Amino acid sequence: LPTVLPFWAEVLFEESHANFPWLRMFRLLRVSRVFKLFRLLNSDLGSLNDVQNLLQTVVKQALPAAAMTILLVLAALLVFSSLMYTVERGSWYPHDQILLLAARDNLYSGPTDKGYFIRLRPSGLYEVSPYASIPDAAWWTLATITTVGYGDSYPVTP
Repeated sequence: LPTVLPFWAEVLFEESHANFPWLRMFRLLRVSRVFKLFRLLNSDLGSLNDVQNLLQTVVKQALPAAAMTILLVLAALLVFSSLMYTVERGSWYPHDQILLLAARDNLYSGPTDKGYFIRLRPSGLYEVSPYASIPDAAWWTLATITTVGYGDSYPVTP
């Protein structure tokens, strides 16, 4: 009952658009089903022992393929984020030159006195590059590889 209660409470109170923080606690109880599964798999109840052995065998056989997949994703992440950083970062502008561009192109000058990477958009305006470092470009690469594509940053190089 506690695991299905949040769903039915949301259905019943959907029209009032009320926020019930106590429902979050009940949603966490849904996770308890996963722990119950682990407890059953670790017990010696005869037929469940066969299920446990089967699960262990499948995981052992799939481990090399999973490791290779993770390795390939990490390699692609490193290569393509480095490529995006190199192609899309723009040019380095010290803070005094950014102030001149900011006055002309309504560019964000920011609180720093170090400078920014500035790139030219196809519209002819300048903008601060969202790819200021390889980890910043890695975020775009990971979002693109996983087909999420948040749209918070995107390449503009033609």
